[in-house]
Amino acid sequence: MKKKLTVVGITNSTIEEINNGWEYKYILDDLLYYFDIDLIISSKPTELYENCLIIYSCNSRNISDELFDYIKKYNENKIKFNLYHISNENLNHNCEYYDFANIVFRNYYDANINKNNVHTLPLGYKSGFKNKNKEYKKMTDKKYDICFIGQLKSDRHNLYSIIKKFNNNFTHLTEKWDSKNSLKSSEVNEIYSETKIIPAPMGNINVDSFRICEILESGSIPIIKLYNGNDYFINIFGNHPIPVVSDWDELFLVFNQLKDNEEKLKEINEWYHNFKENLRIKIKNLLN
Repeated sequence: MKKKLTVVGITNSTIEEINNGWEYKYILDDLLYYFDIDLIISSKPTELYENCLIIYSCNSRNISDELFDYIKKYNENKIKFNLYHISNENLNHNCEYYDFANIVFRNYYDANINKNNVHTLPLGYKSGFKNKNKEYKKMTDKKYDICFIGQLKSDRHNLYSIIKKFNNNFTHLTEKWDSKNSLKSSEVNEIYSETKIIPAPMGNINVDSFRICEILESGSIPIIKLYNGNDYFINIFGNHPIPVVSDWDELFLVFNQLKDNEEKLKEINEWYHNFKENLRIKIKNLLN
């Protein structure tokens, strides 16, 4: 029997928006798979729940006074609670209040946070990307060699010009993040599943992005790049089998090595599904 867990989602979004949006479905249906969830959605909650998980978004220096006061009430009443901090992409955040919580989950690895109760988790994926049956297409059955879907920024301009040199490429450019001309999640997922290798460049200001997990969910091979000489994703996944390049110019070489490599595709898919299962169990044990 699954253990009950109250999740307090501090957001202005509706349940429908949550079910079709970012993070929440990944957190509730995937990461918290071993819990029976009682979801409370409120922009300004007041009631306290024993050993709950509070999900909130903040990319500012400080959380709001209302949220701080709500968290402080748990501490004052000696009620155990846990936090899930999403959207701290710029890493410029005063996280001293983390000390009030039993466990803190957060996105985006920050080397300056040295707290034993803090655990960095993958960003995950938008609703519509979850691979429910763990199936994926073989390399020989995939339609495209390489693809890029998204907005051009930072090193993506160079990446895009390289991708266009591949004979069998798919590209779809958007005006901005989550723009009106964006493809539906189901459409992106279908294209990803039909593509042999998919570069995962950095997001707006952080190396991490939703793209990496969305590619992994599709059953294709992501390609990540070293930034400042470092593999950021070791901090997220630990030792992983994802191909890494130091420059996007290496994509041609990588493609030739992987285009018919069914064993590598199998290795990455098996590793990813095992990683997720181990992560679910870790979260279950931490919150019990």
